[in-house]
Amino acid sequence: MASRYSQRSLKKLRNSLYFFYLENRNTPSITHYRTPNQINIPSLTGVKVRNHVWRNGDRFMKLADKFYNDPTLWWVIAFYNLTPTEAHVYPGKVVQIPFPIENIIRSVI
Repeated sequence: MASRYSQRSLKKLRNSLYFFYLENRNTPSITHYRTPNQINIPSLTGVKVRNHVWRNGDRFMKLADKFYNDPTLWWVIAFYNLTPTEAHVYPGKVVQIPFPIENIIRSVI
């Protein structure tokens, strides 16, 4: 099974701000994985949207289950609407549901 880090590059940390930690570990640097670049889903080509008016009780997981038949794809709706959590959405706001989901997943992975 492939690691989720197999496509990520490494970075060596040698910053003087971390001198105390580096000295305590008796090492000149710490190697870590770089933060991945985030895909801007709204900029993908060939994506259509359905509008959904947000109501009390709505959740990204519920919408993903309703429109994609898979609640684990909630993040697609959140990313597309640039809203990291449901706390950033209020009743009456129009949330766009992007589709076809297969094209979006293929573009992200």
